[in-house]
Amino acid sequence: MIISIVNPKGGVGKSTLAHCLAYSEAVRRRFRRVALIEADPQGTLAAWAAEREARGLPAIKHVEFLQLLSERPAHLAERLRSVKADLIVLDVPGESIPRFWTRAALELADRAVIPLRPSAKDEQALEDVLLPVLEAVRADRRGRPSVFVVPSFVSPQAVPSNVRDYFGAWLPEYVTVTAPWSLRAGVQEYDRAGETLNEYAKHVRGMGRAVREVEAIAKALTK
Repeated sequence: MIISIVNPKGGVGKSTLAHCLAYSEAVRRRFRRVALIEADPQGTLAAWAAEREARGLPAIKHVEFLQLLSERPAHLAERLRSVKADLIVLDVPGESIPRFWTRAALELADRAVIPLRPSAKDEQALEDVLLPVLEAVRADRRGRPSVFVVPSFVSPQAVPSNVRDYFGAWLPEYVTVTAPWSLRAGVQEYDRAGETLNEYAKHVRGMGRAVREVEAIAKALTK
């Protein structure tokens, strides 16, 4: 299975979601081998991997981290075929005009996952920029990939059913809306220590809800 995490806008949580998903318990229980692949030149995931190595933290054997920054998108399919994994999670760079990486990632994916903040600018970017490309790919591939929106940066006080109803009211019917993701400040700090979210939650109070949110999303995306 290939999960491509895409959105033309930056700052919506693509890299954080890719990382949390790859190292979630729901994924670990279902997939023996996982590949977390970063195509984003910002290098957020590479910085996490370097920090983990610098601190001497143990390797997480079932997950392999790779960077494909120098790869040409046209060669992406060939490169991914060489990756020995049951699940590939692909962190796709933001592109103001979705082409190259976005198009290639969508054409290869079984799941297209779109982290999306509930804001007018983010919603407009999705409608005007990403959805036309996604719909063209789905037409070529006869309904693939399956499409999921992950509502991100949602208030912890929000009622999940209300959030799903809000997004579901204007998104195309082929899009599945997952449980919302509050992505509070603590969630975004875990990677500074080179830890996974689950490792971080063991010694930092108040992270239980963040873990539960990630696990709910991971289950929805991989079932």
